[in-house]
Amino acid sequence: MTDPLRLLVIEDSEADFLLVQRSLKQHEVEALFHRVQSYAELSRALEDRGWDAILSDYNVPGMDFRTILGLIRNEAPDLPVLLVSGSIGEEEAIELLHRGLSDYVLKDRPTRLAGALRHSLETARVRKAQRSAEAALQESEARFATIFRSSPLAIGLSRMADGKLAEVNEAFLEIVGRPREAVIGQTTVGLGLFEHPEDRARMIQRVQRDGRIQNFQFQNRKPDGSLRDFLLSGERIQLGGELYMLGMVSDITPLKATERALQASELRYRRLFEGMSEAFAHCRLILEEGRAPDWEYLAVNPTYGRITGLGDVTGRRMSEVLPSLPTDAPDVVASLRRVAESGLPTKFETFVPPLGRWLSVSAYCPVTGEFVVMLEDISDRKLAEQALQASEARFLAVFKASPVGIMLSNLADGGIIDANPAFLGLIGRSLEEVLGRSTLELGLWVRPEQRQDTLRLIRETGRVPAMDVELQSGSVDTASVIWSTELVQLGGESILVNLVQDQTARRRAEEEHRRLEAEVAHAQKLESLGALAGGISHDMNNVLAAIMALGSMLRETHQEVPGIAKAMDTLLHAAGRGRDLVKGLTNFARKDILEPQPMDLNEVVRKDAALLHRTTLQKVAVELALAEGLPNVMGDPSAISNALMNLCVNALDAMPGGGRLTLATRRGPGGTVELLVEDTGEGMPPEVAQRAMEPFFTTKPIGKGTGLGLALVYGVMKSHGGRVEIRSAPGEGTGITLSFPELSEGPPPAIEEEPSRARTGRRFRILLVDDDDLIRNTVPEMLESLGHEVAAVMGGLPALQLLQSGYEPDLVILDLSMPGMDGEETLERLRLLKPDLPVLLATGYRDERSGRIFDQFERVDLIMKPFSLMDLRVKLGQMG
Repeated sequence: MTDPLRLLVIEDSEADFLLVQRSLKQHEVEALFHRVQSYAELSRALEDRGWDAILSDYNVPGMDFRTILGLIRNEAPDLPVLLVSGSIGEEEAIELLHRGLSDYVLKDRPTRLAGALRHSLETARVRKAQRSAEAALQESEARFATIFRSSPLAIGLSRMADGKLAEVNEAFLEIVGRPREAVIGQTTVGLGLFEHPEDRARMIQRVQRDGRIQNFQFQNRKPDGSLRDFLLSGERIQLGGELYMLGMVSDITPLKATERALQASELRYRRLFEGMSEAFAHCRLILEEGRAPDWEYLAVNPTYGRITGLGDVTGRRMSEVLPSLPTDAPDVVASLRRVAESGLPTKFETFVPPLGRWLSVSAYCPVTGEFVVMLEDISDRKLAEQALQASEARFLAVFKASPVGIMLSNLADGGIIDANPAFLGLIGRSLEEVLGRSTLELGLWVRPEQRQDTLRLIRETGRVPAMDVELQSGSVDTASVIWSTELVQLGGESILVNLVQDQTARRRAEEEHRRLEAEVAHAQKLESLGALAGGISHDMNNVLAAIMALGSMLRETHQEVPGIAKAMDTLLHAAGRGRDLVKGLTNFARKDILEPQPMDLNEVVRKDAALLHRTTLQKVAVELALAEGLPNVMGDPSAISNALMNLCVNALDAMPGGGRLTLATRRGPGGTVELLVEDTGEGMPPEVAQRAMEPFFTTKPIGKGTGLGLALVYGVMKSHGGRVEIRSAPGEGTGITLSFPELSEGPPPAIEEEPSRARTGRRFRILLVDDDDLIRNTVPEMLESLGHEVAAVMGGLPALQLLQSGYEPDLVILDLSMPGMDGEETLERLRLLKPDLPVLLATGYRDERSGRIFDQFERVDLIMKPFSLMDLRVKLGQMG
């Protein structure tokens, strides 16, 4: 079943359009119709290239048929166009047929429409096929012409009647060395194509006889006198009723030269074959059923007979001349058979018992079933190798087992030739990593000048005596070694034999011993200082307590007087700093933190920086570089603040002419938080920086420094589980890093209630027990100002006597450090009298006694001297 035709109909009348459809359907023309009535619709329809034919009315309103026909022929030249009109003159119809109209049918004769359509379609098909054939012929002729012109073979077409050339290509012109106009119409004789005329005569005779010629060789002489060799193939053809010869000529001069070279090569090969020092044999494999593999010697050179001692064995079999070979050397026979059968070459060295010799055997397959074998007598070399191998095995055993690192290197470029396991283990590398690379390329020298020293000694003396050297061991460690080198000659080369003895463990043990001694000495100094500080802290704190007591009361009673209130604030702040200083001194004797709490290191720095801004008199610029989002650290804010201020004071002293002080925080390695104090001052030489944290060590003039500042910082950091690092150089300033362990995530620290809002509790009757007159003269006034009744006694025994006499206090404030009966003993005896009486221990130095007391007794609290009025109010409020 064929697909229906697709017909485009140009018609304004619906009735005529239906008439066309009906007429074609009656004549069994299956079609799909599409009607257009304007140029725009026609243009859109012509964009579809799938129409089989177009039927058009002559008179369509708004359209001219000649224009319609031109538009169609411009877009689709081969598309059949039929005019279906009510009336058209004969002259008009003929003119339209000349313009490209396929046919026309009058509307009053619709029966003719189907036949006219079929005829037009067939005519269009024939015309299209004819044009395709013409195009194919033109393409074929164009291809032939292209091949003829561009062929690398010289092609010539000559008439058989007179031998004159009718056509030639460019390659032919290159051979004769003449332009085209000088060749067409000439004969090959006139062009001198044949060096030997008899060659041309033989060629023509063969063409006339056979009608063709194949691979006819002749020579041609070039203008420079040299001869060229050509190969001619041709055939007699008929064109336009006339006989021609079509000949193709190729230049075979290089091929002939190769043949001549091959002949010369064969001659040279024969001479080489007979004169070569290696034994050479060409053999044919023989496989016979029931017998071991055998071969026949097709050709052997004189050397083969001399090396094997077999003489000339050409034409003989292996089984005749070496009958025991299959048994004594089966691997040799199997290998040569495999070469002949597989075509794969082989090369090996073997001992051949029948000949009593070591031979180097090379074999290949020239053709299947044959092999060529070349032999070289290597017996002397093998004996020498065996002796050398035994010697090398002994050396290698010593080399590998030696506990001393051994490394061999070239003198020329320092490239490593070999290294034993001891050396490789020392530097943390594999043998593959070091071979061919120098110690410099491997980055082994911690101090490159030591390598220069070894090279200088080798140039001057040819050896390096035992030298202490630092080497890079692995990616981060260093090794202390004793390095020695000897220059030797091996195989004509200058080789360095390097011996490396690892001294790292011994030296590290020595360094660790020295470090521990220094640390113990340092700790002893700090402990002594702490003991001294503890001894004076009691009296000093009592002095400060009196000052803070009076200052607190004056501040409380004169808070409406601005001048006095401000002065008392300054007095209390100074006393507080003194208290922190005394507390810092006592920390030398302590390994833990008194009052640890989660703290924001940035907040501590900001507070101290604010104080510095007010006190540096703008001679030193204070800059902050605080990292945000740092984790908290666990510590004593006052101790850390005191340590920081000590560092800042030292920094200010190092910049008498002004400079820049930088306070920075950041995350450190290994879960730490770091506080950096950096100045642009004078800096310290290494020997000073090394002793900077020793107690009482100072470089300041007498009266300018105590030598306790950095020692105090060291003690604070040690009690916080941290460390101190000093970086300094003369003229480059000093940088000190305090590293604290960060506090793991947890709930934020509780915000303490402001002292002014702390509850004061009820009115107490208080017994104050203290041996110091300053305390007994000032603290009662503080307590009374808070509304309490106070009785003060100067020691434990008077206190106990007062209680035994019937005095009933609500609370006892008890000094922990008193001569004679101290606070701990007093408390033990007091509890025998008053088991439930609350006691507030007052001390400026917290030692192991306070821990024992808290473990043993209940209803005991602690207040640190010196304390302010607010401190006392808060503490009493907590106990009330």
